[in-house]
Amino acid sequence: MEKRIILLAIVVVAVCLCSSAFALDPMGPPIAGLKQGELSYGAEWSYSDMEVKRMVQAWSSADDQMNIKMHKGYANIGYGVADNWEGFLRLGGAYIEWDRDAQGYRNYSHDPLSIALGGGFKTTVYEQAPDCHWGVLGQVSWADFAGVAKREDTDSHNWQMELIEWQFAVGPTWQMQDGVVIYGGPFLYYAGGRISERGDNTKGHKPIEELSTLGGYIGAQFEIAEDICASLEWQHTGVADAICGCLVWRQ
Repeated sequence: MEKRIILLAIVVVAVCLCSSAFALDPMGPPIAGLKQGELSYGAEWSYSDMEVKRMVQAWSSADDQMNIKMHKGYANIGYGVADNWEGFLRLGGAYIEWDRDAQGYRNYSHDPLSIALGGGFKTTVYEQAPDCHWGVLGQVSWADFAGVAKREDTDSHNWQMELIEWQFAVGPTWQMQDGVVIYGGPFLYYAGGRISERGDNTKGHKPIEELSTLGGYIGAQFEIAEDICASLEWQHTGVADAICGCLVWRQ
């Protein structure tokens, strides 16, 4: 147990030193962790910082790059569809902070918490050795944010942002020792949606898209009690990074 706590502390320090910002949804090991008919319950957290691009449309004459910071918390339920297939659903909340200098906005007020939900699958595709399995993961999440933006000329208007995120990963999961698993690999990431703004002098909406779609991630999972495990991971793309934590109870 002491060795596992030390390893977890090392991973936490390494993640904090390697990442200059944070983003994205938790992925965990990219293999099925449940047998057919088994259930799991979990709590997940992530903190995000990413660059997104609002496309030309409606009232603006140029594309607009924005920085978004986001906290997410989920309750997760998983189900073993087959011995090598696992599906899961997420429900929780998200908190966002964002700024856009191009339009001269100085501050934004927003709802304290927005609903976020998602789901996905994991499948084991190849067993290289008794302690090394390869798998594929796919997941999607949705969140909707709203608030009020104020310009330098005191004009204010309501804004709303709908954000959809897709992640697809492939990679190995290696059992380093009893109760300690290392995992990771490359992944594809895409964030899309739109921003709508409405006020006395502003009206319209624009689609947004994330600026980078290829990344990689690495994480560690630790068994802290019978059927209970915790994981911590770092994800990286060209313009986004993420630190994510999970606590899972397998039934």
